[in-house]
Amino acid sequence: MSKNAKIQIDKSIIDSVAKIGAEQRKAMEAISAQLDPSKKLMESLSPFFKQQELMANAIQKAMPDMSALTKAMLPNAAMIGAIQKAIEPTANVHKAIEKLIKPIFDPAFIEKIRKHQEESDQRTTELRDTLKAHKIFLTPFLAENTYDIVLIQEIKSYGNDAWKYFDDQFAQAETIVQLKDFWNKNPLYKPRMKVLERALDAHLAKDYLVSIPLFLMQMDGIIIDIYPGLKSMAARKKQIAATKPDLDNSTKMLPVYQEIMGETVISDVVCNEMFQAWFPGDPLNKSTYPNRHQILHGGELSYADEPYSSLRCLLIVDGLEILNGLINPKPAGP
Repeated sequence: MSKNAKIQIDKSIIDSVAKIGAEQRKAMEAISAQLDPSKKLMESLSPFFKQQELMANAIQKAMPDMSALTKAMLPNAAMIGAIQKAIEPTANVHKAIEKLIKPIFDPAFIEKIRKHQEESDQRTTELRDTLKAHKIFLTPFLAENTYDIVLIQEIKSYGNDAWKYFDDQFAQAETIVQLKDFWNKNPLYKPRMKVLERALDAHLAKDYLVSIPLFLMQMDGIIIDIYPGLKSMAARKKQIAATKPDLDNSTKMLPVYQEIMGETVISDVVCNEMFQAWFPGDPLNKSTYPNRHQILHGGELSYADEPYSSLRCLLIVDGLEILNGLINPKPAGP
């Protein structure tokens, strides 16, 4: 995707965070400055320990002489000075910690963050509705290379024709190079890159007669890799249809994000359009996404003429990582 399609955050948020960061650095420096005097606390209190020793000796030697005992128990000037020196850096550390924490709880900053989050939720919902109208979802590659503000603005500049926007993006050599690198880093795609690279090259060259069947064949193979224990496509299709995201800890925005990221879309597209049952001689049915059976069994001969068919196959192949993540989740970090 183009380099300018990156995360954009309100400038006032950035300025506020930068200001807080500067204040926190100063506070940390103040804390650090107090550590050295604190380390010397034991050295400063050494006269006190000597005084304790004198007191113990006085108790043993002058028990009948209460005046000597009283004198021995009283702290001398050195001990008082040491305690005062110890208290001062401790108080400075407390003040420095207060400066470190206080900016985070500034009401103006909290309100700014709240407003920014509210606007972000609204943009996300708008993006969901825009993509949903076109049966598009953000595949892992798209999600890593786009952001809602940029995406909404650029799709609007295409008259809200989202497919045309994405078609132009994937007609760029830079995007195809990035996608090859992205897939090559994923263990699910890496063994298939010799074929997938040919499919991507054909797509870039607009040779859709070649790219579409190659994408569809590799889609078959990737699904087999995701469900290695299932021997028939019907069994795999049943498992795909049963794929549901975990909604136990749902928030009001979670279903929106799941729809954008394809968790509630890809299984429907794969099962109800791409893997819809078809046998030679049956009528050919047109859907948004091409029918894998009709094309690979030779029934559909005009598949390359359908607008965006190659792009749709490409996005489904990239989107299979979403299924893989749901079926074979990566272990949580330490």
